[in-house]
Amino acid sequence: MSDNSEEFEKEFYSWLDDETFPDSKFLDQIPADAEEKVAEELLIHGLLSEMAMRGHSDEERRINSVLDEVYDKQGEGNLVPMKKYGTWVGALAACLLLFLWLFSGSGENLMADSLDRVISASLEPLTRTYSISVLEEAHSSSRPNKGQQEDLDGAILVVGGKDQYVFTRRLESGYTRISGCDGRESWAMREDGPVHVSTDLNRFIGNVPGRRESSSFVNLPVFLRQLKESFHVEKIDCSKEAEEVLAFRFERKSQSKIGAQLIELWVDPGNLLILRLRLSGMPQARGGPRSIELQLVETSPFVQSFFSHDHHHEPEREVRTSKKQQ
Repeated sequence: MSDNSEEFEKEFYSWLDDETFPDSKFLDQIPADAEEKVAEELLIHGLLSEMAMRGHSDEERRINSVLDEVYDKQGEGNLVPMKKYGTWVGALAACLLLFLWLFSGSGENLMADSLDRVISASLEPLTRTYSISVLEEAHSSSRPNKGQQEDLDGAILVVGGKDQYVFTRRLESGYTRISGCDGRESWAMREDGPVHVSTDLNRFIGNVPGRRESSSFVNLPVFLRQLKESFHVEKIDCSKEAEEVLAFRFERKSQSKIGAQLIELWVDPGNLLILRLRLSGMPQARGGPRSIELQLVETSPFVQSFFSHDHHHEPEREVRTSKKQQ
């Protein structure tokens, strides 16, 4: 290493340690053979500074150990120079920073950032298909209108953009009921009857999960914001899960509010899609299960026509404009 490079390295590390501050010509004096290493050191230094500000979690201590080993080996003469592995180390540091941002720490700001990213991802026009399972049935005394009661176990909910969904479930009578909305009008029909159409987008919302919130699961961004504002939020420890997931638990702030008292959701950390949604402590005044879970089974490109009633019945089916509440 040249005398200039050695002098620069000494000044650079002093600056990182806050022992001194370089003059205005500092950046112009970076030797050509040190530029890549400087970039790597700055990235790793930024990572360590971020961890120091938030305290040391188990993940951070393990990362520190690895980075200490890297620094130790940089000085060993029998190793290939650091520059040869510059790209790999830079990529590793970037991945570690992203990992910490998404998964480590229990601070409210970090958790809020992760949840905000999930909300932003929900704005993407994409067709998401969920299968519904009933985890806890209601008491038999709270099941009115026998024969017309909807069986949510095995129901299918397809969610598109804002107020765009198709909800298919079985009635206890054995018939299938299907309802939906294309963002302009809502509709509903049984397999043996006419199609009812309304400009009231919530007219046929029925037992769509989350319907007792200010918005339902069919309007994902607003639904998630409602959870963030009206529920206490905490992250769920998923260290024992078979696959890496990002998970949240929402507990209602006010017990007097109508709706599920506890909501949990699991998110794919890669594409931020909601993989599972569980609603517990659901109200029983109008019947229905106490606890249900939605499981993502398929995603596909968004197609607007799928959410129109025309897509789900033969052309000759009678269509009626509805004015009264069903």
